[in-house]
Amino acid sequence: MQIKPIKLSQKKGGNGYVSSYSVNLGCTEVRTVGFLDDNGKPLPLEKVIDSENQQIIIRLKAGEYSSAFSLYSKAAPIGAAR
Repeated sequence: MQIKPIKLSQKKGGNGYVSSYSVNLGCTEVRTVGFLDDNGKPLPLEKVIDSENQQIIIRLKAGEYSSAFSLYSKAAPIGAAR
């Protein structure tokens, strides 16, 4: 397992307010953990929100494939004072 720093990138909706965030996953990382099929197309993924442990886990859709990749968040919980 490797832990690497990442940044959240803000995405704004049509009203100019932040509506979501995104992170980038490198091609090598995605291939290494098996998120692509034999033709290089993305496989179905799911995200697990673990508020108790402040983690968001991105993995292959449950029951379809066996490998998984986790993104760990050290950010304060939503609504927490900074």
